[in-house]
Amino acid sequence: MPIVKILGGIIIRMHHERNERHHSAHVHVEYGEYDAVYDLGGNVLEGGLPTPQHREIVRWMDANREAIMERWEQALRFLPIDRI
Repeated sequence: MPIVKILGGIIIRMHHERNERHHSAHVHVEYGEYDAVYDLGGNVLEGGLPTPQHREIVRWMDANREAIMERWEQALRFLPIDRI
């Protein structure tokens, strides 16, 4: 999965596959031993992060919503995804 952003030790990835699980816009987030999947509204779909990292992800997503949606559109077209 291509990396969209690295925030300190938080890695944010995005990709799109042709199956039901990946039809809605989302990002995969890794922080140490933690993994989570967030929709682009900042809601946790799977997994979880410690509270400080969760808040950081939500703040980043709020501040970069347009750029994140542009990357999702790239993923839908199976184009290379640029970092933010």
